[in-house]
Amino acid sequence: MNRKNLLIFEVFYRLVSGVIYLRLANGGLRFCLDQAGYSYLTPGNMMDFLLRPWTAAVLLGIGALTLLLVTVEIGGLVTIYSGTAYSLRPGLPGVIAAAVKRTLEQLRRRNFRLFGAAAVWALLIHLFYLVRAVTHARPFLFIMRELEGSRLARYGAALGLAACLIWALPLVFVFHECMLEKRGWKNGTDCSRRLWAAGWRQTAGCLLLIHAAVVGGAVLLYLAAVTLAVFLADPFIAGDLELAFLMEASRRIEAAVAFLAIIASMAAHFAAVSVLRADLKGETLPCRKPQRETGTENPALFLILLVLLAAGCLFDAAYNGNYFGRAVSVETTITAHRGSSLQEPENTLAAVRAAMEQMADRVEIDVQETADGVLVVYHDRNLNRLTGRNRRIQDMTYEELEEIRIGNERIPSLEQVMNLAKGQIDLNIELKNTGNDSRMPEKVLELIRRYDMMSQCVVSSVNRSYLERLKELDEEIQTGYVVSAAYGRPYDDEAIDFLSIRSDFVTAGLVQAAHEAGRMVCAWTVNDRMELERLRALNVDDVITDDPVLAREVLFREEVGTTVVQYLRMLLK
Repeated sequence: MNRKNLLIFEVFYRLVSGVIYLRLANGGLRFCLDQAGYSYLTPGNMMDFLLRPWTAAVLLGIGALTLLLVTVEIGGLVTIYSGTAYSLRPGLPGVIAAAVKRTLEQLRRRNFRLFGAAAVWALLIHLFYLVRAVTHARPFLFIMRELEGSRLARYGAALGLAACLIWALPLVFVFHECMLEKRGWKNGTDCSRRLWAAGWRQTAGCLLLIHAAVVGGAVLLYLAAVTLAVFLADPFIAGDLELAFLMEASRRIEAAVAFLAIIASMAAHFAAVSVLRADLKGETLPCRKPQRETGTENPALFLILLVLLAAGCLFDAAYNGNYFGRAVSVETTITAHRGSSLQEPENTLAAVRAAMEQMADRVEIDVQETADGVLVVYHDRNLNRLTGRNRRIQDMTYEELEEIRIGNERIPSLEQVMNLAKGQIDLNIELKNTGNDSRMPEKVLELIRRYDMMSQCVVSSVNRSYLERLKELDEEIQTGYVVSAAYGRPYDDEAIDFLSIRSDFVTAGLVQAAHEAGRMVCAWTVNDRMELERLRALNVDDVITDDPVLAREVLFREEVGTTVVQYLRMLLK
């Protein structure tokens, strides 16, 4: 195979098409947000956003562009391998021209299903890297986290993947048949299925081994590069800044390794398919002349390249990241989640007292209304989880609630909690979303004023209109928007003083942008030592935790004192 042409084409195509695609996709989404009247996207407004006409049109356009770019790439790979079969060495312009020509030819032939096959195969080939991107780059992690608890969703995803494999595997040769032999879709799929039937064991086994080898190689390269980065950084950077610095570098290492692995996956897949197809058809590809050793066979050169990769990413993190900007640390406050809920029943007076004893800075409590309009502190709408009674808070009077126990504790009113907390501990009062007709925001603000606790209380909610109403009544009240994830710039919203977001979605970029906009970032719910270390390095303003003692131990000791193994655990998480 002409590896030089292959490498040049893949790197050039991935860089150019990737930049164009990401810019167009991001621009399209921004345009849709503007048309929908939103400045940012959250789970709360996502469904309304997706149902807008402009959103559907732009998403269809992005989908069509995806199909087109994937098919052009496959056309280029097929061109390179077919050129090798006939001892041809087309240059980069020739490969790109041929790839575009073959793609346009499929459009003229109305082989539209070939584009769908290209998308399915691209999904299967890149599945590992896509999952890694979604679960670590975090654009859609909140969707996956919500689906994790659904057995139907898990089985549905597994069945969907199995269906894709069953449909796509017999069509593994269809791109060569349609693009090289210029067959129609039906004729091309028939030929591909015959070849698959003749050698499905050999084909499936070969492809499985190749993709496993590429993924394994990528993982080992990433592990080696990150480990090397830790050892390279350790002698020169001390204390709290080391973890922040390494986190910047590890993201760059992962992006570089993923880029190389995706190229290797596509190249290896279509190289194998070309050889397998020739073998099953009884064709003979030209033998290659013996070649001199390359960097992949030379351990010393490979080690040099690995050092350059790690050192280059460290250098880039230092001079292009926001690492040095973290030299001035933010003092992270600790909020006890529903009180000290590991020690006492959540949202009870005992949990608030325990949070005080554990020296939490603030207590997060959940507030909703009873049937007779009393504000009470309880998280769920239904009493079933904590009390075993299948009744809703809003259907009961406060007198009825007073008879119910959570362990040995009563469900307290907001007034009782405020009376206990006044002058002792700050409160994060989260208003449960009970609909825009509720007068709960106004009632809470009235209580805060009555108890003279404006400096002790912040109010948060998943319902943005509650926060807007509070700001209209009193601009001094501190408000927080509770989201599991967000796309856009929610920290530019005048109704929001801080963003309360799931800790998985807290990144260096988010914290930096929020701080530049004069907003704070609160992360929930953080009970893991490694995650606390990560958030500490990112200068998060507040963490909500079930374990204030652990949080104080991690956040307020002078030295991080993290071992190399612990660093690797955090960076590889």
